[in-house]
Amino acid sequence: MITTNRVVVPEFSRPERGAARTASANPPATLATSNPTFAQQMAASIEGYLGQAASGSHLQIDIAPGAVQTSGSRQFVVTVTDSDVHATATALSAPPPAIPAVMGGMMYSGTVEAGPKSSGKAAPAPITNEVDAYWATQPAEVQCLRTMADLGERVEKGKELAQQGHLVDYDIMVWHQDPFMTMHIREGEGYTWTPAMGQPGITLAPGVAYPGMQGYDASHPLAGAIRVTTEFAKGLEDTAPWFNSPKNG
Repeated sequence: MITTNRVVVPEFSRPERGAARTASANPPATLATSNPTFAQQMAASIEGYLGQAASGSHLQIDIAPGAVQTSGSRQFVVTVTDSDVHATATALSAPPPAIPAVMGGMMYSGTVEAGPKSSGKAAPAPITNEVDAYWATQPAEVQCLRTMADLGERVEKGKELAQQGHLVDYDIMVWHQDPFMTMHIREGEGYTWTPAMGQPGITLAPGVAYPGMQGYDASHPLAGAIRVTTEFAKGLEDTAPWFNSPKNG
């Protein structure tokens, strides 16, 4: 297997002939490009450095002028070719080495890039409706209820998740009622919380009182109950089925 990596090494700028020079205590270093041994010196320096990091690898180093040359400055393209399979595998599994190159008595630190880096993770799909927004707020363990087509399977899975300590909204997650409309109706009826799957049901609706029965206390939710809110659908309310039904068109 032959792998080739390239790094563009810019040459230090030098003044044009006849150009005025500015006095300086430390004038910038220049590269004598007319020196025919420059490419060989740079190649020897790079090969020696890489030889320490990958002993025994078959390296071929070529140096050529870059395609873009501007006034007073030049570029060199350094091509490093490794035909050794084991060295290639090692190079791919290790971070790319920095290549110091001797340039007119000064050092340039470049990096050999093996290719574009990627995290390997696909970007999450944008949320465009209230249903996706609701499920995006749920734990990954609970989200499986959304894709289960069979009601009986969802009931059994919901019980299992509830026993594990997850909050399962029976109406939305098991019965697959619309998240925003379900929460919107609950809010309209005065609910601030509702029992999670596995908890005791509500005996009296908010605002209803009956002798000998405990009424609904909106200010003190049951421990482990589900919070009633439509905040997850903020800005996406018009994607709910109710807004798109013919009678509301």
